[in-house]
Amino acid sequence: MRCVPLDQVDLLRRWGHTAVATSSSRVLVFGGFGGHRRLDDLLVLDVDDHLALAIFVVAKTTPWPRARERHAAAAAVTEGMLVCFGRASPNEPLSDIWRWTDGWTRVETTGEPPRPRWGHTLTPANGSFVLAGGRDRDGVMCDLFVLGPRNDWARLVGGLSPGFAHAAAPLDGGVLFFGGTRRSALFWDGHQCHDCGDEAARFAHALVPWGGDEVLVVGGIPMRIEEDDDHTHLLAVLRLRLDGSHRLVIRRHDILAARGGGPFPVHAAAVSLRPDLVLVIGGGVPTVPFDRHFGDSFFVIE
Repeated sequence: MRCVPLDQVDLLRRWGHTAVATSSSRVLVFGGFGGHRRLDDLLVLDVDDHLALAIFVVAKTTPWPRARERHAAAAAVTEGMLVCFGRASPNEPLSDIWRWTDGWTRVETTGEPPRPRWGHTLTPANGSFVLAGGRDRDGVMCDLFVLGPRNDWARLVGGLSPGFAHAAAPLDGGVLFFGGTRRSALFWDGHQCHDCGDEAARFAHALVPWGGDEVLVVGGIPMRIEEDDDHTHLLAVLRLRLDGSHRLVIRRHDILAARGGGPFPVHAAAVSLRPDLVLVIGGGVPTVPFDRHFGDSFFVIE
Protein backbone atom coordinates (compact mmCIF):
# COMPACT_ATOMS: atom_id res chain seq x y z
CA MET A 1 0.00 0.00 0.00
CA ARG A 2 1.37 3.43 -0.90
CA CYS A 3 0.30 7.05 -1.23
CA VAL A 4 0.83 8.79 -4.58
CA PRO A 5 0.35 12.58 -4.84
CA LEU A 6 -1.20 13.79 -8.09
CA ASP A 7 -1.26 17.18 -9.77
CA GLN A 8 -2.78 19.69 -7.37
CA VAL A 9 -5.88 21.57 -8.46
CA ASP A 10 -7.02 24.78 -6.77
CA LEU A 11 -10.67 23.94 -7.48
CA LEU A 12 -10.33 20.92 -5.19
CA ARG A 13 -8.98 22.87 -2.21
CA ARG A 14 -12.05 22.61 0.00
CA TRP A 15 -13.41 20.66 2.93
CA GLY A 16 -16.83 19.47 4.04
CA HIS A 17 -17.62 18.51 0.44
CA THR A 18 -18.76 15.18 -0.98
CA ALA A 19 -17.28 12.97 -3.68
CA VAL A 20 -19.17 10.10 -5.34
CA ALA A 21 -17.75 7.63 -7.86
CA THR A 22 -20.29 7.01 -10.61
CA SER A 23 -18.00 4.65 -12.57
CA SER A 24 -14.46 3.26 -12.38
CA SER A 25 -13.12 6.48 -13.92
CA ARG A 26 -15.56 9.28 -13.00
CA VAL A 27 -16.16 11.14 -9.73
CA LEU A 28 -18.69 13.87 -8.93
CA VAL A 29 -17.64 16.48 -6.34
CA PHE A 30 -20.24 18.83 -4.88
CA GLY A 31 -20.17 21.79 -2.51
CA GLY A 32 -18.12 22.18 0.64
CA PHE A 33 -16.22 25.14 2.04
CA GLY A 34 -13.49 26.66 -0.11
CA GLY A 35 -11.67 29.97 0.06
CA HIS A 36 -13.90 32.00 2.40
CA ARG A 37 -17.36 30.69 1.57
CA ARG A 38 -19.63 27.71 1.16
CA LEU A 39 -19.81 26.35 -2.35
CA ASP A 40 -22.56 25.09 -4.64
CA ASP A 41 -20.45 24.02 -7.62
CA LEU A 42 -20.54 20.58 -9.23
CA LEU A 43 -17.25 19.22 -10.56
CA VAL A 44 -16.80 16.20 -12.81
CA LEU A 45 -13.46 14.42 -12.41
CA ASP A 46 -12.37 11.93 -15.07
CA VAL A 47 -9.34 9.80 -14.13
CA ASP A 48 -7.67 7.59 -16.74
CA ASP A 49 -5.66 4.40 -16.22
CA HIS A 50 -2.48 6.44 -15.75
CA LEU A 51 -4.15 8.59 -13.05
CA ALA A 52 -4.20 11.66 -15.28
CA LEU A 53 -7.01 14.00 -14.26
CA ALA A 54 -9.46 15.96 -16.40
CA ILE A 55 -11.79 18.25 -14.45
CA PHE A 56 -14.98 19.93 -15.67
CA VAL A 57 -17.17 22.52 -13.96
CA VAL A 58 -20.85 21.90 -14.68
CA ALA A 59 -22.66 25.03 -15.87
CA LYS A 60 -25.42 26.08 -13.49
CA THR A 61 -29.04 25.75 -14.54
CA THR A 62 -32.39 26.01 -12.78
CA PRO A 63 -33.13 24.35 -10.40
CA TRP A 64 -29.86 24.10 -8.49
CA PRO A 65 -29.09 23.17 -4.84
CA ARG A 66 -28.03 25.85 -2.38
CA ALA A 67 -24.42 26.20 -1.28
CA ARG A 68 -23.63 23.91 1.65
CA GLU A 69 -20.99 22.00 3.60
CA ARG A 70 -21.01 18.85 5.76
CA HIS A 71 -23.82 17.39 3.65
CA ALA A 72 -23.99 13.73 2.62
CA ALA A 73 -24.08 12.13 -0.82
CA ALA A 74 -24.31 8.65 -2.31
CA ALA A 75 -24.25 7.06 -5.75
CA ALA A 76 -27.69 6.62 -7.33
CA VAL A 77 -28.92 4.75 -10.38
CA THR A 78 -28.06 5.84 -13.95
CA GLU A 79 -24.57 7.03 -12.93
CA GLY A 80 -26.00 9.80 -10.79
CA MET A 81 -25.94 10.74 -7.13
CA LEU A 82 -28.12 11.91 -4.24
CA VAL A 83 -27.16 14.96 -2.16
CA CYS A 84 -28.78 15.12 1.26
CA PHE A 85 -29.18 17.98 3.77
CA GLY A 86 -26.09 19.89 5.01
CA ARG A 87 -25.19 23.23 6.56
CA ALA A 88 -25.99 26.51 4.80
CA SER A 89 -24.72 28.68 7.67
CA PRO A 90 -23.70 28.13 11.31
CA ASN A 91 -27.36 28.36 12.35
CA GLU A 92 -29.10 26.90 9.29
CA PRO A 93 -29.25 23.14 8.78
CA LEU A 94 -30.86 22.01 5.53
CA SER A 95 -33.55 19.36 4.92
CA ASP A 96 -33.59 19.03 1.13
CA ILE A 97 -32.56 16.09 -1.08
CA TRP A 98 -31.39 16.45 -4.68
CA ARG A 99 -30.71 13.91 -7.40
CA TRP A 100 -28.16 14.55 -10.14
CA THR A 101 -28.31 12.69 -13.47
CA ASP A 102 -27.99 15.07 -16.43
CA GLY A 103 -29.38 17.87 -14.29
CA TRP A 104 -30.59 18.53 -10.76
CA THR A 105 -34.01 17.39 -9.56
CA ARG A 106 -35.31 17.99 -6.06
CA VAL A 107 -36.53 14.73 -4.54
CA GLU A 108 -39.98 14.71 -2.94
CA THR A 109 -40.27 12.18 -0.13
CA THR A 110 -43.03 10.60 1.96
CA GLY A 111 -43.10 9.26 5.51
CA GLU A 112 -41.55 10.75 8.64
CA PRO A 113 -38.55 12.79 7.46
CA PRO A 114 -35.39 13.31 9.50
CA ARG A 115 -34.87 16.70 11.10
CA PRO A 116 -32.62 19.12 9.19
CA ARG A 117 -28.95 18.43 9.99
CA TRP A 118 -25.32 18.37 8.97
CA GLY A 119 -22.45 16.01 9.74
CA HIS A 120 -24.56 12.91 9.03
CA THR A 121 -23.93 10.05 6.59
CA LEU A 122 -25.99 8.62 3.72
CA THR A 123 -24.99 5.11 2.66
CA PRO A 124 -26.46 2.77 0.00
CA ALA A 125 -27.67 -0.59 1.33
CA ASN A 126 -29.79 -3.22 -0.48
CA GLY A 127 -31.51 -0.77 -2.82
CA SER A 128 -32.15 1.81 -0.08
CA PHE A 129 -30.12 4.50 1.69
CA VAL A 130 -29.31 4.64 5.40
CA LEU A 131 -29.10 8.10 7.00
CA ALA A 132 -27.35 8.15 10.37
CA GLY A 133 -26.78 10.80 13.00
CA GLY A 134 -25.71 14.38 12.45
CA ARG A 135 -26.42 17.56 14.38
CA ASP A 136 -28.05 20.98 14.27
CA ARG A 137 -27.45 24.10 16.36
CA ASP A 138 -29.26 22.48 19.31
CA GLY A 139 -27.12 19.36 19.54
CA VAL A 140 -26.30 15.87 18.29
CA MET A 141 -28.95 13.55 16.84
CA CYS A 142 -28.59 9.86 17.65
CA ASP A 143 -31.00 8.34 15.15
CA LEU A 144 -31.20 6.15 12.05
CA PHE A 145 -33.48 6.47 9.01
CA VAL A 146 -33.90 4.45 5.83
CA LEU A 147 -34.85 6.11 2.54
CA GLY A 148 -36.54 3.41 0.45
CA PRO A 149 -36.63 2.87 -3.32
CA ARG A 150 -39.88 4.87 -3.55
CA ASN A 151 -38.37 7.84 -1.69
CA ASP A 152 -40.20 6.89 1.50
CA TRP A 153 -38.61 7.60 4.88
CA ALA A 154 -38.77 5.07 7.72
CA ARG A 155 -37.29 5.74 11.14
CA LEU A 156 -35.53 2.84 12.85
CA VAL A 157 -36.78 2.88 16.43
CA GLY A 158 -34.35 1.97 19.20
CA GLY A 159 -30.87 0.58 18.86
CA LEU A 160 -27.53 2.31 18.46
CA SER A 161 -26.50 5.33 16.40
CA PRO A 162 -23.03 6.74 15.65
CA GLY A 163 -24.02 10.30 16.58
CA PHE A 164 -22.06 13.06 14.80
CA ALA A 165 -18.79 13.47 12.85
CA HIS A 166 -18.57 9.76 12.00
CA ALA A 167 -18.01 8.08 8.63
CA ALA A 168 -19.81 5.16 6.98
CA ALA A 169 -19.30 2.66 4.15
CA PRO A 170 -21.02 -0.47 2.81
CA LEU A 171 -19.55 -3.71 4.18
CA ASP A 172 -20.66 -7.37 4.30
CA GLY A 173 -24.16 -6.58 3.01
CA GLY A 174 -24.72 -3.88 5.62
CA VAL A 175 -23.22 -0.55 6.70
CA LEU A 176 -20.19 0.04 8.94
CA PHE A 177 -20.21 3.27 10.97
CA PHE A 178 -16.82 4.31 12.32
CA GLY A 179 -15.95 7.04 14.80
CA GLY A 180 -17.96 10.09 15.76
CA THR A 181 -19.27 11.19 19.13
CA ARG A 182 -20.14 7.63 20.16
CA ARG A 183 -16.42 6.75 20.01
CA SER A 184 -17.01 3.25 18.72
CA ALA A 185 -17.71 1.29 15.56
CA LEU A 186 -21.20 0.04 14.69
CA PHE A 187 -22.43 -2.39 12.05
CA TRP A 188 -25.98 -2.18 10.69
CA ASP A 189 -26.99 -5.55 9.25
CA GLY A 190 -30.28 -4.43 7.71
CA HIS A 191 -32.25 -4.86 10.93
CA GLN A 192 -30.26 -3.49 13.86
CA CYS A 193 -26.89 -2.04 14.85
CA HIS A 194 -24.20 -4.10 16.55
CA ASP A 195 -21.40 -2.58 18.65
CA CYS A 196 -18.10 -3.60 17.03
CA GLY A 197 -15.64 -2.28 19.58
CA ASP A 198 -14.11 0.96 20.83
CA GLU A 199 -11.20 1.35 18.40
CA ALA A 200 -12.98 4.16 16.56
CA ALA A 201 -12.52 7.20 18.80
CA ARG A 202 -11.79 9.69 16.04
CA PHE A 203 -13.60 12.20 13.83
CA ALA A 204 -13.15 14.19 10.61
CA HIS A 205 -11.97 11.07 8.76
CA ALA A 206 -13.13 9.27 5.62
CA LEU A 207 -14.21 5.64 5.24
CA VAL A 208 -14.13 3.75 1.93
CA PRO A 209 -14.42 0.15 0.71
CA TRP A 210 -11.13 -1.66 0.05
CA GLY A 211 -10.30 -5.03 -1.46
CA GLY A 212 -13.84 -6.37 -1.52
CA ASP A 213 -14.22 -7.33 2.16
CA GLU A 214 -12.48 -4.49 4.01
CA VAL A 215 -12.66 -0.72 4.48
CA LEU A 216 -10.02 1.97 4.85
CA VAL A 217 -10.16 4.71 7.45
CA VAL A 218 -8.27 7.68 6.01
CA GLY A 219 -6.93 10.41 8.28
CA GLY A 220 -9.02 12.03 10.99
CA ILE A 221 -8.30 13.17 14.53
CA PRO A 222 -8.56 11.08 17.71
CA MET A 223 -11.07 12.30 20.29
CA ARG A 224 -8.24 12.58 22.80
CA ILE A 225 -4.77 13.86 21.96
CA GLU A 226 -2.08 13.76 24.64
CA GLU A 227 0.18 16.77 25.15
CA ASP A 228 3.26 14.77 24.14
CA ASP A 229 1.57 13.19 21.11
CA ASP A 230 3.79 13.27 18.01
CA HIS A 231 0.68 13.45 15.77
CA THR A 232 1.62 10.36 13.76
CA HIS A 233 -2.06 9.40 13.95
CA LEU A 234 -2.70 12.07 11.34
CA LEU A 235 -0.77 9.96 8.84
CA ALA A 236 -2.79 6.85 9.60
CA VAL A 237 -4.65 4.60 7.24
CA LEU A 238 -6.50 1.88 9.14
CA ARG A 239 -7.42 -1.28 7.26
CA LEU A 240 -10.48 -2.93 8.82
CA ARG A 241 -12.76 -5.92 8.49
CA LEU A 242 -15.42 -7.61 10.63
CA ASP A 243 -15.14 -11.09 12.06
CA GLY A 244 -18.02 -13.57 12.30
CA SER A 245 -19.25 -11.97 15.54
CA HIS A 246 -19.37 -8.43 14.11
CA ARG A 247 -16.24 -7.45 16.01
CA LEU A 248 -13.81 -5.00 14.47
CA VAL A 249 -10.46 -6.39 13.32
CA ILE A 250 -7.60 -4.05 12.36
CA ARG A 251 -5.69 -5.81 9.62
CA ARG A 252 -3.00 -3.20 9.08
CA HIS A 253 -2.04 0.21 10.36
CA ASP A 254 0.04 2.01 7.76
CA ILE A 255 1.74 5.34 8.31
CA LEU A 256 1.76 6.96 4.90
CA ALA A 257 3.09 10.41 4.12
CA ALA A 258 1.03 12.68 1.95
CA ARG A 259 2.71 15.13 -0.41
CA GLY A 260 5.71 16.77 1.25
CA GLY A 261 5.54 14.45 4.24
CA GLY A 262 2.57 16.27 5.77
CA PRO A 263 -0.45 14.71 7.44
CA PHE A 264 -3.51 13.38 5.72
CA PRO A 265 -6.16 16.10 5.58
CA VAL A 266 -9.23 16.17 7.78
CA HIS A 267 -12.77 16.64 6.44
CA ALA A 268 -11.57 15.24 3.11
CA ALA A 269 -13.64 13.12 0.75
CA ALA A 270 -12.47 9.70 -0.42
CA VAL A 271 -13.85 7.32 -3.05
CA SER A 272 -12.97 3.84 -4.29
CA LEU A 273 -12.54 3.67 -8.06
CA ARG A 274 -11.35 0.06 -7.92
CA PRO A 275 -11.01 -2.46 -5.08
CA ASP A 276 -7.36 -1.43 -4.66
CA LEU A 277 -7.46 2.26 -5.67
CA VAL A 278 -8.78 5.11 -3.52
CA LEU A 279 -8.86 8.81 -4.41
CA VAL A 280 -8.57 11.33 -1.56
CA ILE A 281 -9.93 14.74 -2.53
CA GLY A 282 -9.61 18.03 -0.69
CA GLY A 283 -9.61 18.47 3.07
CA GLY A 284 -7.80 20.69 5.53
CA VAL A 285 -4.72 20.49 7.73
CA PRO A 286 -5.52 20.44 11.48
CA THR A 287 -4.56 23.79 12.99
CA VAL A 288 -6.13 26.18 15.47
CA PRO A 289 -9.94 26.30 15.37
CA PHE A 290 -11.43 28.11 12.39
CA ASP A 291 -8.06 28.64 10.70
CA ARG A 292 -8.75 28.01 7.00
CA HIS A 293 -5.68 26.02 6.02
CA PHE A 294 -6.31 23.63 3.16
CA GLY A 295 -4.16 20.58 2.56
CA ASP A 296 -3.04 18.82 -0.60
CA SER A 297 -6.03 18.63 -2.88
CA PHE A 298 -5.63 15.30 -4.64
CA PHE A 299 -3.78 12.02 -4.10
CA VAL A 300 -4.36 8.29 -4.34
CA ILE A 301 -3.85 5.26 -2.13
CA GLU A 302 -3.09 2.03 -3.94
